[in-house]
Amino acid sequence: MYRAAHHDLRSELTNHLKTDFTALSHSIASSFREIDRLREKAVEDVNSLKTDAALELNARKQEVAEERRRDEMSVQGIAHGIGIGMSDLKTDMEMMKLQLVWKWTAGIVGAVGACFFLLVQAVDYYTGAKAVPPKKRSELVHEVEDGIIKKDAKG
Repeated sequence: MYRAAHHDLRSELTNHLKTDFTALSHSIASSFREIDRLREKAVEDVNSLKTDAALELNARKQEVAEERRRDEMSVQGIAHGIGIGMSDLKTDMEMMKLQLVWKWTAGIVGAVGACFFLLVQAVDYYTGAKAVPPKKRSELVHEVEDGIIKKDAKG
């Protein structure tokens, strides 16, 4: 009886051991499957995050490029405005220079004319020459028609 009880106990322990081993094997296999599934999900999540990060980075790059283009256009507009302003200023300076040259020229011509007039008046005054009154047009026409050339009293 001791042997039979020992044999039954041994059989029962072996069956429990096999059952526990089988359950443990299934549990381990299930855990490995769960680990593999979680690993795949983690890889998918990491790839998704990489894709999202790349998209976000590209979007930011485009925003920065657009801001840079706007800034460059703004700088070009300012430079264009400065160029136009400088051109206008140069034109105004040239205009002022030209006006100054004309004023000086007119002043010099006027001064030379006045000096010439005064010189002629001085020569007339000192030589005693009197101004001859201008002839009427009709007198000049008669002289030309008659072929008469009148000479001065000196000639």
